[in-house]
Amino acid sequence: MTAPLTREENRYLTVEEVAARFAVSVVSIYRWCRKGCFPSPIVFGLRSSRWSLMDLVDYEAKQAANYTTPPAVAE
Repeated sequence: MTAPLTREENRYLTVEEVAARFAVSVVSIYRWCRKGCFPSPIVFGLRSSRWSLMDLVDYEAKQAANYTTPPAVAE
């Protein structure tokens, strides 16, 4: 089990920061959200939404737990 995030670590990320964290485009982040396969942002206003770093860390942990290595290719 990981240690709880400190106040500084428990912050909110912009879509650009989230996209950089996952090395994808901003459009991909929104597409994943629409599909329901990525944490939804927290909406703070009409044009302001952010992702909780804690939610993203949880998502990453779940993805890592579900990851299986592909079988080796026989030569």
